[in-house]
Amino acid sequence: MNKPSRMVLFATGLASEFIDSVVAQGETFAGPSLKRALALEPEAVYIITDAAWGRELVDQAPVWNPRRRTRIHCIRWLCEQYQDVLRQIAADSGGEFRLISQADLEQLLD
Repeated sequence: MNKPSRMVLFATGLASEFIDSVVAQGETFAGPSLKRALALEPEAVYIITDAAWGRELVDQAPVWNPRRRTRIHCIRWLCEQYQDVLRQIAADSGGEFRLISQADLEQLLD
């Protein structure tokens, strides 16, 4: 197996330090971030959230991804409520939806 280069290890360390320094606060709405990501026309975008959003994101995602070039994969994290919005966004873009429940995490620890 190939070992990662020193530069990759250094960059990974910097990224880890930055992520550890971020403090979550307030509410989360992925609209502006999703719009910016889709403007780059990547192959895929992943939304990982426990937030509850309204139907407006379901209406806007196809506008921002008109040719469905980008698959939007949605992962619902530790919250089984409000799955319908994420399921619809994933389905409309050809992406997949996945729920990660507390039970899923507990199975990993067994």
